[in-house]
Amino acid sequence: MNKGRKYSISLLLVLCCSISTMLLGMEIEDLMKLRLYMKSTLTPSKEITLSFAGDCTLGTYYGQGEWNRFDQVAKKEGNAYFLEKVKPIFEADDLTVVNLEGPLTTGGQRQEKQFAIKGDPSYTEILQLGSVEAVSLANNHTYDYGQEGMKQTEAALDKAQIDYFIGNKVAYKEVEGIKIALIGEKGWDNSQSTKTRLRQSISQAKKEAGLVIVMFHWGIEREHYPNSIQKDLAHFCIDEGVDLVVGSHPHVIQGIETYKGKNIIYSFGNFSFGANKNPDDKDTFIYQETYKLQGGKVTRTDSKVIPCSISSSKERNNYQPTPLEGKEAERVLQRLETYSSKFKQSYFK
Repeated sequence: MNKGRKYSISLLLVLCCSISTMLLGMEIEDLMKLRLYMKSTLTPSKEITLSFAGDCTLGTYYGQGEWNRFDQVAKKEGNAYFLEKVKPIFEADDLTVVNLEGPLTTGGQRQEKQFAIKGDPSYTEILQLGSVEAVSLANNHTYDYGQEGMKQTEAALDKAQIDYFIGNKVAYKEVEGIKIALIGEKGWDNSQSTKTRLRQSISQAKKEAGLVIVMFHWGIEREHYPNSIQKDLAHFCIDEGVDLVVGSHPHVIQGIETYKGKNIIYSFGNFSFGANKNPDDKDTFIYQETYKLQGGKVTRTDSKVIPCSISSSKERNNYQPTPLEGKEAERVLQRLETYSSKFKQSYFK
């Protein structure tokens, strides 16, 4: 055996002895931490994509006329019809989330209001067939048919295995080793009590999940720019550690802000929206974020805006959201960029 080889073996033995001595001197807890660190470092990163879209009213409101009504379209076309144009997008992602605006119920006490919305509990199949896995119930129509209407909605969603979230009920989903917390809130005010409730929900969610997302129902209908309450609540959530804030309710699109490296989608507009048979503004969009898990840390790697129309028909609302292409897609992106230009940091810059 030559001297060089003898030296290499001796050095290897010394190194092994040193490592053994170090490990023997470590506490069991420290050894476990070292094992987890090495496992997470050596494990290849995995990416997941999440999709978000706006208001889905799968039904009609009390007193709505017969022509082109959502329930009649459902009978004629079947439940798969409504989301078939966006299904390829939702099937290709890892989690799709929308705002379910209105109970799915056959009973309950109708509330005295201008638009009391409800749909049949079987309409959960629309979500299933469209590859929607989670819905927010935190909106101003969830209790249009009282507690019984809400109870039937929850039962229908549970049966369909669709997660839902509202207020203190946070939905947790685990995808490819990444645990996601979904929080739903009505953002009508930015009072101290609202912020205290939010802080508690966010704090608990951060303990249990690697990714925390808040979906708000907020703002003023038909306004293209967020009000001061929206902006304050969104910034507050991100300051508290939220990874993404998305919103609905204005029924029209609003801009996208980047704040401290996190994105805020103030309003998607409508999506599959049975409460209006032919709105003047049919623009909407799907927003996607992609994340990866590596070394025990979740980081965003990409994001995407997919311009859509709430209808595949220009003449009426056929409740079938459809991705746009070419000049129409560019037009919607330009609108979003214009509405985002007033932010200190626009998503588009």
